[in-house]
Amino acid sequence: MLENATTERLCSLKELEDTTRSLLSGGHRAKILILECDADVRSLWQTVLERDGHWVTAPESDYERRSAVSPRLGRPYDLVILEPRSLPEFRGCGRLSRLCTPNGHLLITEGTPDDLDYGHPEKVRLWPKPFPIDSLRWLASKAANNCWADPMVAIVCDDCPHTRSLLASVAHAAGFEPVCTADGSQVPALAAAFEASVVFLDILMPGQDGLATLSQLRKARLPVKVVAMSGGPELYLEAARQLGACQTLPKPFQVKTVLRFLSEISPDPRGWMTSRVDVVEAV
Repeated sequence: MLENATTERLCSLKELEDTTRSLLSGGHRAKILILECDADVRSLWQTVLERDGHWVTAPESDYERRSAVSPRLGRPYDLVILEPRSLPEFRGCGRLSRLCTPNGHLLITEGTPDDLDYGHPEKVRLWPKPFPIDSLRWLASKAANNCWADPMVAIVCDDCPHTRSLLASVAHAAGFEPVCTADGSQVPALAAAFEASVVFLDILMPGQDGLATLSQLRKARLPVKVVAMSGGPELYLEAARQLGACQTLPKPFQVKTVLRFLSEISPDPRGWMTSRVDVVEAV
C-alpha cells in the first residue's frame, strides 16, 4: 500500500515538504482522473491532490470508470493516472491519451503499453507503485501549469543541515529546483520521481553511506550526474569516481566551484553570478 515506509518517510521531512510546496502550482488547478482499483491508494491520492487544490475524479466501480473515459466527455483532463487492470479493455495508452488536454499528461502505474510511442511519448510516464506521494503532487502541479519542459531538479543529500541549506541556495540561484534529504536511501527514488539532473551526494553519512547510494543510482541506470562530496580521506572520493561520479568535491569547497559546475550542465544559465547567492563563500 502507498502509505508504507517510503511515502511516510518522505512526507515527514519538513524541508522536503517545504521544497515540494515550492514546486506546486501557485494557485493553478489541474483536472485529474484517477483510474485505480485499490481503494486505499485511490483515496490517498485523491485526498492529497484535493488538499493541494486540484479537481479530482476518482471513480470507484468498473461502470463509473468506463463512464469517465467515455468519448462524449471530450478531452477534459490535465492528468490521467492509469492502473491498466482498472480498465482491462484498454490495451494501450492511445485512446486514453485522447482524454488529456493538449498539454496534459498520462501516468501509468503498471506494465508497459504496446503503443507507448503514441502521440506525445514525452508526456507519458511510467511510475510503478509505490512511488513517493510528493512526486505525484509535483506532476499534478506541472499539469496544472501546462508545462511542457521539466524543471531542472538538483537533489542535495547530506546529513549536515548547513551544507544542505548552502547547496540548496546555490542550486536555486543557478536556476535549479533543489530537493533536500538527509537519507541516502531516498535518493534513487527522488532522482527518478523528479527526473533530477544532478545529485550532490555526501559520502560519509549515518545509515546508508554515499557510496552505496551511488551504486544504487548506477544500477538503476538513471541519467543523472552525481557530485560526490567528502571531508574524509581522498580514497573515498577516488572510490566515488570509480563508481561513476562525474565530479568530486573535497570539503571544505568553494561556492564558485559549485556554480561553475552547474553552469556547465544548465541549458539556461540566466546570467546568474556568485553575487546572487546570499550565502557564505565556503563550507
